[in-house]
Amino acid sequence: MATPEETFKRTMKTKAALDLFRAFKKFQELLESGVDSGAAFLQAFWGVYYAVPPVPRPDYIGEVNGLYEAMKEAHLHLAELSRETEEAMAYLKGSMK
Repeated sequence: MATPEETFKRTMKTKAALDLFRAFKKFQELLESGVDSGAAFLQAFWGVYYAVPPVPRPDYIGEVNGLYEAMKEAHLHLAELSRETEEAMAYLKGSMK
């Protein structure tokens, strides 16, 4: 099992990859819509470098039912990220052709 630090590092790398993909896709869409490449770059990548906020902590959990609900919410979030990364990989694979 991964340590909390390893999990945090992997989560931040995943978030960074998804953020970069979103910026790349936005850049491509802007170029395809006729926006100048310089303006498209500034619009799409303006938010790539940012200060990482503190790690969000779950609300205080005082019983097993609360922990179960928190785990259920975490599972839903991971499933959403999984779908999003699959869509991103398919898009990138298509644009490499």
